[in-house]
Amino acid sequence: MTSSNKGLLKGTAIVSVANLLSRVLGFAQRQILAYCFGTGLLMDAFVVANQSIGFSFHSIPRQALAPFLPLFVDRRVDDGEDAAWRSAYTVATLLFVIMGVATVAGIVGAPYLVAVAAGRDNPALFDLAVSLVRIILPAAFLLAFAAYAYLLLNSYKRFAVPAFGESVNRLTLILVTLLLYRVLGITAAAIGVVVGAAVCLSIQIFALRRRALAYRPQLTFQDPVLRRMGVLVPPVLIGALLAVARTLFDYRVAVQLGEGFAAGISYARGINDTLIMFAPFALGVAIYPYFSEYAARRDFDGLTDLLMRTSRLMVFFFAPMAVGLVLLREGAVTLAFQRGEFDVTSVALTTGPLAFFAVGLPTFAVEIILMQCFFAMKDTRTPVLVGIAALVVHVVCVLMLRDVMGHTAIALAATVAKTVKNLVLYILLRRKTGNLQFRTNTWFTLKMVVCLLVMTGVVFMVRRLAPFSPQLDAGASRMGDVVRLALFLGTAAAAGATAFFASAWIVRLTELRLMIDRVRRRSSLTP
Repeated sequence: MTSSNKGLLKGTAIVSVANLLSRVLGFAQRQILAYCFGTGLLMDAFVVANQSIGFSFHSIPRQALAPFLPLFVDRRVDDGEDAAWRSAYTVATLLFVIMGVATVAGIVGAPYLVAVAAGRDNPALFDLAVSLVRIILPAAFLLAFAAYAYLLLNSYKRFAVPAFGESVNRLTLILVTLLLYRVLGITAAAIGVVVGAAVCLSIQIFALRRRALAYRPQLTFQDPVLRRMGVLVPPVLIGALLAVARTLFDYRVAVQLGEGFAAGISYARGINDTLIMFAPFALGVAIYPYFSEYAARRDFDGLTDLLMRTSRLMVFFFAPMAVGLVLLREGAVTLAFQRGEFDVTSVALTTGPLAFFAVGLPTFAVEIILMQCFFAMKDTRTPVLVGIAALVVHVVCVLMLRDVMGHTAIALAATVAKTVKNLVLYILLRRKTGNLQFRTNTWFTLKMVVCLLVMTGVVFMVRRLAPFSPQLDAGASRMGDVVRLALFLGTAAAAGATAFFASAWIVRLTELRLMIDRVRRRSSLTP
């Protein structure tokens, strides 16, 4: 194995482990917030301030900065270290100005931001959200520079420090919240967001200390990196704005539906995101260079084959996970969150949207791989245009169904919109690459349906027969309830998984046999 391949594998492994740790801590963070604040007005206000407005302020610059890394590397190779860092200082100065102005404007205009995100119908929620926004927005400024430092470190193939920065951020938020929530209430969580961002940035800067200490403000609009970013950033920025618009719309609708609905959506989406970000994210990092190589050689047959095999693998893993989560959603939410301020009502507010988010698990997983394929072909415009259409589908679904389904319409709309987006992207991709293995995919789908039906029957049987299954509406406040509920969920999940994999073996699903062969080969190499 060459040194470059070893470096790629090492970097991918570090990112994967760090991402796993970050997701575990993110789930723990939601458990702490559920315990301390439940799904009442306090949590609704925090969701509006942090996951709606705060998310918008820090996610937009983070995504817009993505094209900087390859441009910085090109500048370093072509013109040397000093020239590359002059460009880096120029971009940093412009980022400081833009984020500084945006942060100050956001703090001053917090009432208008909250009015857009949540409306003014609930004065208590409105006033609290405004105060939380003013506390949280400095974190967006800090996280923008943390994202910038992340890219700079990655350009030198330094993955460990930047990859674990997000984990430190989440851990800090947890600790600050636990220490201060009895005194400061929900304000403690807002302070934790800012302290976590500051700690994360401090770690990144320390890793870049030699160059960071040499920084001098400079802004040259003729800088080659800055000029090329002016061409590459707009499509990425539009995509980021679409995501922000969808998030703002979702939480605005949830808040208008009543108290606790925004928090319920947030908890349900958190469970879904935690599952999605394990395998697809790591696989997306690893597969991107392979897509790029096929696209560069214009080997569309190879690219198509890799894409379809990977897509089927994602469906193979996440479809049974989706079925299991739908069937066991009440127990899963109860076990994960029901304690402290998170009561039976909170469980009900979370399980509804979780069912529809769970149905979309395979779609959300495949989207990551599909987007990487388009980016590898240097096509950023098509995903943006299709994303606009998907946003329209999302909004229309929510508006049509919210009076009938309440806040669960938001989750259903997300799944429908993502599914439509993926289907359209596959159709458009077929025009670029040719055959998308329709016959193979049809047989795969039919076999998967059979396996999932068998799995569903087994899980239902376990739910009916298990003698130790507790009443879900009784909660999990006592240790005995927790143990019995964990045993019930573990038994049902294990039985369902066994039924699925046994069925997959019987119907000769290729993905299972490939997985078994790979495990055998890897085992045979073990001394």
